[in-house]
Amino acid sequence: MEDWNLDSNRPQTSVGFGLIKPHAKELLPSLVQRLQGEGLHVIDCSLVDVTREMAEAHYAEHREAEFFPRTVAALAGQQVYRLVLAYNRSDMSAAKKLRTLLGPTNPKLAEPKDIRYLARDEEHMHNNVMHGSDDDAEVVSEEMELWYGPFGESSAYEVFMARAIRFFEQQRQCDE
Repeated sequence: MEDWNLDSNRPQTSVGFGLIKPHAKELLPSLVQRLQGEGLHVIDCSLVDVTREMAEAHYAEHREAEFFPRTVAALAGQQVYRLVLAYNRSDMSAAKKLRTLLGPTNPKLAEPKDIRYLARDEEHMHNNVMHGSDDDAEVVSEEMELWYGPFGESSAYEVFMARAIRFFEQQRQCDE
């Protein structure tokens, strides 16, 4: 898999992955509207039941952190919205655009313009409204595999990238 080539002046299609966390599900319409208003296009938005295994795998890199048990417990047994977002710009990938809009992981450090600013109360502080994949095609692919699994012979990343490319091709045709 190649990383995104953002050196060209022509638009580059990329996909990113996000999760709207359990306590923020009611914010789905406003979050999607905000993301789309910033140029991200929703390629998939679906509700999924989170198993303990999924939650542990999602936060595996933090296994030794003190917040790991609490964070896994907050996600396991809940429902989240999983999102695949597409972006078609030469200056930034979908994943980077999403993380820019989310703001700092710690909502206490978020500014009012940041999506994670919505989680500033103590009860929801460790949930921070939404997860966004790192700005790396391999990480996006791994997270999509965890949350979607394979699509027959193709990876989730390949399937969603193909959908994103088709979306932008159709959009270009309509604009001509």
